[in-house]
Amino acid sequence: MEILSQHTVDIQQHCAVFDKAPVAFAMFRLIFGKTGEYRDYQMVYHNHALEKIFENIGIKDIIAELDKKDQGFLSLLCEVAKQKQQKKTYILKREKERYYEIIVYPDRKDHVACILNDVTERSMEERRHSEEFQDEVHQKVKNGTDLLWEYCRYNLTTDTIEYLEEKGKKITDKILLEVKSYYDRMKSLFEEIGISQNDANRFSRKYLLEQYQSGVSDSQFNFFARDYTTKAPLYLKLECKLLRHPGNLDVVAFFYTRDESRSYMEKCASEAILGNDYDFAGIIYTKADNYFYCKQNKGKYQEEYVSGNYPELIRQSLLKFCVNDDVEKRVWNNSMEEIQKRLRLKTVYRTEVDMLNPNDGTIHRKNLSYRYVDSKKNIIAVNQVDVESVVSREREKKRQLETALNLAEQANNAKSEFLATVSHEIRTPMNVVLGLTDLAKSEIDNREVLLDYLNKIEVSGKHLLHLVNDVLDMSKIESGEFKLHPVRYNLKDFLMNMQNYVQTLCKQKNITLLIAAGKDFPDIYVDKLRLDQIFINIISNAVKFTPHGGKILLSMQTNRQDHKINCRFEVADNGIGMSKEFQKNLFKPFMQEERMAQHPVEGTGLGLAIAYGIINKMNGNIEIKSEKNIGTTFLINLSFEEADKNSTPKKQFETEKVLLEGKNVLIIEDHPINQMILSKMLKNQGAQIYCADNGKIGLEMFEQSDAGMYDIIFMDIRMPVMDGLEAARNIRKLDRPDAKCVPIIAMTANAYDEDREKSEKAGINVHLSKPIDSQILRKTIAEILQKKTDKIC
Repeated sequence: MEILSQHTVDIQQHCAVFDKAPVAFAMFRLIFGKTGEYRDYQMVYHNHALEKIFENIGIKDIIAELDKKDQGFLSLLCEVAKQKQQKKTYILKREKERYYEIIVYPDRKDHVACILNDVTERSMEERRHSEEFQDEVHQKVKNGTDLLWEYCRYNLTTDTIEYLEEKGKKITDKILLEVKSYYDRMKSLFEEIGISQNDANRFSRKYLLEQYQSGVSDSQFNFFARDYTTKAPLYLKLECKLLRHPGNLDVVAFFYTRDESRSYMEKCASEAILGNDYDFAGIIYTKADNYFYCKQNKGKYQEEYVSGNYPELIRQSLLKFCVNDDVEKRVWNNSMEEIQKRLRLKTVYRTEVDMLNPNDGTIHRKNLSYRYVDSKKNIIAVNQVDVESVVSREREKKRQLETALNLAEQANNAKSEFLATVSHEIRTPMNVVLGLTDLAKSEIDNREVLLDYLNKIEVSGKHLLHLVNDVLDMSKIESGEFKLHPVRYNLKDFLMNMQNYVQTLCKQKNITLLIAAGKDFPDIYVDKLRLDQIFINIISNAVKFTPHGGKILLSMQTNRQDHKINCRFEVADNGIGMSKEFQKNLFKPFMQEERMAQHPVEGTGLGLAIAYGIINKMNGNIEIKSEKNIGTTFLINLSFEEADKNSTPKKQFETEKVLLEGKNVLIIEDHPINQMILSKMLKNQGAQIYCADNGKIGLEMFEQSDAGMYDIIFMDIRMPVMDGLEAARNIRKLDRPDAKCVPIIAMTANAYDEDREKSEKAGINVHLSKPIDSQILRKTIAEILQKKTDKIC
């Protein structure tokens, strides 16, 4: 074969593009024989990249290498030229273990072109992949089959189970081989299986193919199951390996389900025994010079192994870190002589020491326990446990009990003090009521004196009522049962109400009341009564401790923010002020500074405590600034929801005129005096009165009356035979037109919100608290008659 040294012009033009190309390229011309067959070939061109690949050998040797590889490179060239189709072959350059892919394709009638690509990395990867695949095929043999419950080779590409083995037995049943769902196969092996359908979907064909495409080839999953035969619980591990078949390039999943019950139970038992508080656990070989070997706990997930002579190791540790006064005795208690002596008398020997923790300087109680673990008594198991947490818990429990006892004693003392204070507060106005009542009997004919006595009795009675209401409010606040009932309220109306109420108190002491506010008076949603109560209590307190001729300021600033109205109120006086020490306890019930006791004033002593509780319930805050003999300032911050501007205010009712003229009223009340008082009040309004002494009689009277006879029913709640709630429910159930709409007004001493809710559920329209205020009674009657008029009954 002759290698041409000069190329024709057309070959040069054709190959010029490959001169500086990075890919190796060569052009061959086929030589025909006399009979027209291909006899030989010539390399008419090769570029520099080809020379670089074969830098250590000549071109002749390249061709010789190709001939050696393909048993005649000529045959390959001829085949490509005849079939007009490209072919591939490979060559190994042995000096550097490089693999090249040769692509041969036809160029013209008697020319064939070749391109060489370096495929060393790809070839090595394919070889590794092939070896890995073959290794995985025999993986179950390598690891043994004793703990292997299932081995499955599942071709994901063809969706075919190629091999299945269960509990060491090859499965050939075609029906079983058709069960491709891992979840379904496991259900056939076990009585119970702790795999949810969602977990099982992680091993579905679709999911595994997606995992393989994303580069994930290994996964595993642990689950519990129950054996069909033994009914024993099992802890199993499922492993899945995804590989591509080196031949047909199919994706194949290898499943291994192994029984790890024993190792899992041993691990659980070990953790249960040692826990997280052990310092070390090990064994002492008494026949080998007391050689000691242990696992030492160094914290979470950190352990190290220690060995040596136990008596010496424990002695050094105790002498260095034991803080007990009798260190030498503690050393002796843990000597081998003492340990073996105690173990001859009992199965387990325990001893305790207090040890210093060198890391943080804390002292911990340690418990060391010893026991023989072999019948010949050559091996002693020893472990040291930190029991400081147990000791600390006992100390904490004792401290909590002592604290609880102290709190109970304080609560009991506070209760006794509270009852004593309330008793004193009640006795003062009660003495006025009883004393003046007794005096009034002797002044029956003296109208002027008698009227004075009655007025004073009325003032004392109202004070008693105020005290009872305050005690109830304080009780609800402290028990957490206090509830708010927001309604629409204009802030200008609020300031006017404060002025009207407080102005009378101020006039009695010639105190000047100043009210300052901006021009913005929005409508808000708030518990109107409770908002008034806050400032009535605070301003009343200011009036009490401001001398004659003093000044009190009530100011209000508002700003809008996200449909909220933020209000900052200020109540300031130039009264006697208070000390810094007293300010700390200002909002506690019945608190009064000693020097204030020299200026006796009327009041329950609960006003500021109640105001403080309501402010907290409204999510507000209150601050106080005060100096003796200068004055006091309260700063209150509250936030309200702004009321809808389109809503209309409630209709006001006229209450001055006679309301019940020609009306029939049924009073159901068991107490004769209360019955008499209410009857007189209602008769003054022109009503015709009918009375019943309990709920059963009242129900019968209503049931036997003509429809529409009674215009209003007044119902006491607590009565014998049948209470008011049951009577109201039974009235509402009657099959007559007026039973559903006749107004029922409850009268009761039960003033809590839950009592009102019970009344509403029983069908009662209005809930009035005793004692009945005549003005409130008139207003209530006016409102309820108006509602009845608006209804068709």
